[in-house]
Amino acid sequence: MKSEPNKVTTIALIAFALIFFSVGCSNIDKNKFRELRKSARSIDKAVKDPLLPYGQFKEKFQKMTDEMTKTRALVSNEEEKVLLGSYEELFQTYQEGNLFWEHKIESSIYGWIPRGRVYVDDQLRPLVEKYQFPTEPHLVELTGHRFESISAESLKVIWEKAHEQLKKVKY
Repeated sequence: MKSEPNKVTTIALIAFALIFFSVGCSNIDKNKFRELRKSARSIDKAVKDPLLPYGQFKEKFQKMTDEMTKTRALVSNEEEKVLLGSYEELFQTYQEGNLFWEHKIESSIYGWIPRGRVYVDDQLRPLVEKYQFPTEPHLVELTGHRFESISAESLKVIWEKAHEQLKKVKY
């Protein structure tokens, strides 16, 4: 009878060890993702500054683009593919922010687009719909051209989404 509790204890210890090691161990080589993570964090920190020049953002975005390419080539197992997928979603959000910012700059050049507004064209329309940005209709009286715009401040919504995505990337 004394051997029965030892058997139960041994089985319990084995089960605990299996659970502990399967949860605690990962097949992700963190070194493969180090520079990608670093570049994503650099963008996340930079876009919090409302005075960040577009040129600096573009440099950081290009760095992340390069790191995405390098990391894709290094991924070798399913866990790493899942992690890369999370970074690809984050990268897509940064691409959306980049597109928005380019339109914001271009919109500021034209006097007929109200200050602080971004012209909504066919390229920007999918982002307007995805993020449900409220639009404002306009009419250029001289030409009769009708168009819609969104607030330039809407870019913050994209940066907030990216920040939340980055917080969820775990390994």
